[in-house]
Amino acid sequence: MLAHIIPETYLKSWKNEKVNSTYVFNKELLTPENKNLNSMSNTLFALHNEYILSYEKCSSHIYQNIYDDLYNELDKKYDIFYRKTKLTSKALRVFINNIYNEDNIKVFTKQGYEVRITKLKDDIKQFWKKNIETIIENFFNKNYENNWKKFINFISKNFVDNQSSIDIVEYYDYIIEFISIQISRQKDKFQKIYDKVDDIYKSKEQDNNTSKGYWLLELYKFIIFKNDNNKFKYNIVNFIINYFTNIDFQMFILYNDNVEFITSDNPIYHINEKGIVFPITPNMCILIDEKSRNKLKTNIILKKITSDEVKTINKNTLYFSKVNVICTKKDIQSLI
Repeated sequence: MLAHIIPETYLKSWKNEKVNSTYVFNKELLTPENKNLNSMSNTLFALHNEYILSYEKCSSHIYQNIYDDLYNELDKKYDIFYRKTKLTSKALRVFINNIYNEDNIKVFTKQGYEVRITKLKDDIKQFWKKNIETIIENFFNKNYENNWKKFINFISKNFVDNQSSIDIVEYYDYIIEFISIQISRQKDKFQKIYDKVDDIYKSKEQDNNTSKGYWLLELYKFIIFKNDNNKFKYNIVNFIINYFTNIDFQMFILYNDNVEFITSDNPIYHINEKGIVFPITPNMCILIDEKSRNKLKTNIILKKITSDEVKTINKNTLYFSKVNVICTKKDIQSLI
């Protein structure tokens, strides 16, 4: 399954007129390639199976609710025994990686007929594919595909030249969550934030928090228990959201009428002397400035910047990209 690492709905702000495509550039070559936004194949904007939760990697107790659902489904058809003891849902999670090589595991139909382990394996795979492996992808589709477009439309509708600010109280939590999820993948790029991490993330269990497996686990905890304040609230996404809650900062929308902003496969980055930079359309870029204090965080200040300042931001966007950048023009050199 091809998953958009950078949400497609976000990238659509840079689509070419009348067609659902954009110009993609390798950061080293800077030669344009017209890419369909639905796929973005052979780029870091989309990767195959990036958000897949395979059962082999879901043995942590965090995933127990998944195994409860799986167990209940299997229990309608089978009785699964380890030696002479029927497996519980928790035991199924513990045994899942070795269940097919375990001679002491026996599977019977409800009518008492023994079943081959391969049949159980097929049923587990079918259930997992249908109900589990796309949980994260579905979350992104549901929460970002709809809300991002509303957010951009709201900003554009209320954007008037010479207006001083826009109140985004309706979208503030959403945009902070969007930014926090992107930051959660980049410990090395946001060390200032991670230096304030809670003690729970200093344990040996959390040392490898730049790995994909760790990030998926943290993201899963955030998604599944997002509305439950009493269970697994200690995940890296919530920590970063709380970081923004506990500091004063000023959010700006930077804009210019002549030179467009580009974006990249790493659209949110930090510059020490500036703050957190996030291009949101070819015409607008969010800046979170921690040096400018404002307790009314939902109030975004509109700030017109020069063409040279836009080009400086674009150079930084290019620098902090991983492999690819995009813009609406073939001639990206004129923008940097």
